[in-house]
Amino acid sequence: MNPLPEHGGQGRRLATRKRGTMRSRSAGVVMVEYAFLLVFFGLPVMLATGAAGVTLIHVYGDIRNDLLHQYP
Repeated sequence: MNPLPEHGGQGRRLATRKRGTMRSRSAGVVMVEYAFLLVFFGLPVMLATGAAGVTLIHVYGDIRNDLLHQYP
C-alpha cells in the first residue's frame, strides 16, 4: 500500500521534512520575538537601573559630605 501514490511512496519522508522546516521556522520566530523584547524592554530597564545607581551614588556622596562637614 502506497500512502501517497502521487509522490512515489515518499509521503512520510516529505511530511517529516516539512514538519522539520516548520519547527526551525517557528524557532526563528521565537528568537526574533525575544530579540525584540530585549531591545525594547530589557535595554531600557538596564539603562534606567544604571542611571538610578549613578544618581544614588552622587546623592550619597553629597549627604555624607554634608554630615561630615557639619561638625568641626
